[in-house]
Amino acid sequence: MKPIKENVLQLVTAMPSLLENENELLHAYWVLFDNVNTANQIIKATPAATISRRLRELRNDGLVAKAERQVEEKTITSEFTALG
Repeated sequence: MKPIKENVLQLVTAMPSLLENENELLHAYWVLFDNVNTANQIIKATPAATISRRLRELRNDGLVAKAERQVEEKTITSEFTALG
């Protein structure tokens, strides 16, 4: 059995889109490495916090790029400015 950090690296290397949504990463990890088939089995699976921590470690080590979220710029107008 490979260490969790290696498993996470393998997942995000094979499926980079998992970096954009941590819930998808957790789901993929549990299904592929912990053989989770039902929600009840998550109780005995690798804890979500552990998987998330290993992902942060990979990012801090520079082995995985940070997810680039596209933030839409919005112009905010004060209600006082809008009144004239």
